[in-house]
Amino acid sequence: MSQGYTTTEKLLTRLGKKAFLQLWAYPNTFREKGKELCDLLVVFENDIIIFSDKNIQYPTKLDKQKNWKRWKNRAINKSIFQLNQAEKHILKNPDKIFIDSKCKETFLVDIPKNPKIYKIAIANGAAEACKRDSKNNIYGSISVLYHENSFFYPEQPDERFVIRLNKEDTIHLLNEENLSTILSELDTIKDFINYLSFKEKIIKDKKAIIYVGEEDLLAAYIQTKGTLGNSDVDVLAIREGEWDRLKNSPTYPLIKEIYKTSYIWDDIINIFIKEIEKNNLISTPEDPRIISSKKDLSNKGALLGMAKENRKARIVLSESIMELIAKHKQTGKEQIRFLQGKDFENSYVIFLTGDLFSKYNDPHIFCTEILTASCIKAYTIMPCPSNIIGIAFDNEKIISASLLEVNPTTMPEKLREKYLELADMCNIFDEYKTFTRYSKSLTP
Repeated sequence: MSQGYTTTEKLLTRLGKKAFLQLWAYPNTFREKGKELCDLLVVFENDIIIFSDKNIQYPTKLDKQKNWKRWKNRAINKSIFQLNQAEKHILKNPDKIFIDSKCKETFLVDIPKNPKIYKIAIANGAAEACKRDSKNNIYGSISVLYHENSFFYPEQPDERFVIRLNKEDTIHLLNEENLSTILSELDTIKDFINYLSFKEKIIKDKKAIIYVGEEDLLAAYIQTKGTLGNSDVDVLAIREGEWDRLKNSPTYPLIKEIYKTSYIWDDIINIFIKEIEKNNLISTPEDPRIISSKKDLSNKGALLGMAKENRKARIVLSESIMELIAKHKQTGKEQIRFLQGKDFENSYVIFLTGDLFSKYNDPHIFCTEILTASCIKAYTIMPCPSNIIGIAFDNEKIISASLLEVNPTTMPEKLREKYLELADMCNIFDEYKTFTRYSKSLTP
């Protein structure tokens, strides 16, 4: 798989994989041999994000208007054209998307039938020219204006560094600078899509919206906690420098410090992805010996469920894991916890095993059975509307791990009863005791 060809494409790929994870983010996809579809394609459940990246050097001739028009046509207009063409192809030919230029490897994620598509143009090369044009333009971002044609004043002959975009078919315009900012601040698929969805709603609700750079709109969104645009005004104008004020506020570093713990969850997801690439790790409760394919895991299952959690939910989940590790260090005993809450996308059983299963010939299978029994038992104690995701790992270094998704309501009754019997034998979620006394596999 490509990692991007140009410097900015490589940056986009690196940031995209960090925020969206490599099971759902694919750089340099193709529609036919030698014909690129887009620079980065993200597909996650019903949402599709298409990125087009252009890095065009800004002209330096004496005629400033011609310089602007020439750059805008090559960096922005052509990017918008590519995005619209990519959207048409994805909707018309979802089975003809490839991850290599020879079109031998098909796209691994299923394209939904009625997807919500977000289109993002990344236009690089004009930052220094923007800064020269306005001393208040700290980051070299272009002003963006979405408006109804009959409502706002027409484009002026001397207008530069302002781009007017279609209000009904939203294109999100970024550059290298604010791309890094936004994918660093909204670095989960859930948070990023929530932001794009919020933005498109206020664009449609208002007669006009204007801001200087996506980073200022992002700052307003963060500070108002998603309530921006709730007033009855027809025009929403974001102050220039809003992002800089937020970044230099006394609360900003405190929030970033709180978020640090949450990346334990990201680390665990990435460990699981690496294990998947080695054809290891993911089992099914019906048969712990079954290993799911990478394609299957991109479209459903436990790993998809983990990736759906937003950054705030990951703080709580990561703190719970840290507490289990601390208790294990203190007592030397295995630890287990059932996590359920309105802020989570799923319910979880997290099991720190220690060296509990190391003596068994196939510790992975046995661990999967105990983990499944724990999920079934948790459901009987506190029924939940979603499937239960079970996560097991051996210690803070996570050398060995297991992951599965259990739906107690669809599991065959006899198998469910066997797992409940195992849970009762091991006193799971009761008076917690060691599992070593049980050694018979439930697997046929």
